[in-house]
Amino acid sequence: MKVKARTKVFIKPDEKVEKVGHILLSTDAQTTVETGTVIFGLDDLKEGDRVIYDKALTIPYKDLLVIDPEDIWGVIEAEETE
Repeated sequence: MKVKARTKVFIKPDEKVEKVGHILLSTDAQTTVETGTVIFGLDDLKEGDRVIYDKALTIPYKDLLVIDPEDIWGVIEAEETE
């Protein structure tokens, strides 16, 4: 499926950590700050970029999240290998 967005960024969220070992984390211990991969970006955000965002600022769409580009907190740079 080809998606064209005009002012929004589509993110595929990373798997959320809800359990450590056999211990389930309470919702208070879980944070809304998450990371994910850009599926469709704008301007400086390109497809494949890893980003940090607040899930509370997103709109769910199927298995993706839709967010305004200015609500993305940062881009995670890939480490260079020598």
